[in-house]
Amino acid sequence: TSHARRTVEDVEFLDISNSFYSESAPSIRLSLQEIVNANNKKIAINLENATFVDSVALSVLLSGMKAVSGIGGEIILVNISEAVRPIIELTCLHRVFRIADDDSSAVAKFESS
Repeated sequence: TSHARRTVEDVEFLDISNSFYSESAPSIRLSLQEIVNANNKKIAINLENATFVDSVALSVLLSGMKAVSGIGGEIILVNISEAVRPIIELTCLHRVFRIADDDSSAVAKFESS
């Protein structure tokens, strides 16, 4: 699969396993929707193992952020891989999303907001 879900304290993590692009995007979009539908307001997307993201993936992230902020929540991007970091910076998504270096700092960022 393209991703895995896990919970750390009260934060829902989505671990992206390899390329996050048009082929894997629908299942990731669905998981985000399920998390928001369950009224979970704290979502961390772990990009540690992401090898690539495309414009479809970026639109999934942005629509996910819009959906979760609609219920008063947030998505934080965690552990952005070296392969993906330039794309995040080029598209200025680091200004849209808060960024955390690891799981524990992501959880701490949610608690401080």
